Amino acid sequence: MAKLEQPLFGNRERQEGVRIRLIVDNDRERFRRWSDALENGSFECAFDALGEAVECLESGNLPLEDAIQCYEFGARLADRCGRILAEAELRVSQLDADLLESAVAPLTPEEELN
Repeated sequence: MAKLEQPLFGNRERQEGVRIRLIVDNDRERFRRWSDALENGSFECAFDALGEAVECLESGNLPLEDAIQCYEFGARLADRCGRILAEAELRVSQLDADLLESAVAPLTPEEELN
């Protein structure tokens, strides 16, 4: 009776390989969404993508290259969120300054008559 060769990978290793491939495929889809959020997404879109990137990294289920790419996306998303917030803060400051200026500006003769 011939001895059957032991497979290189057992059932568990095959299952792990499938799981890793699924994780990688899912993460590639995430990376596409994150790229869209970086290019033309709203603050909310970029912030949600940043949250996904953090969750993805915290899961610890990524191959090293994908983890590095995930970290890079996260850093870029955080930068985009920061820039959007800075622009919003500037707009609010300008509105406040305009409102304050109009509140303390003396009335013109036409305004006094009304």
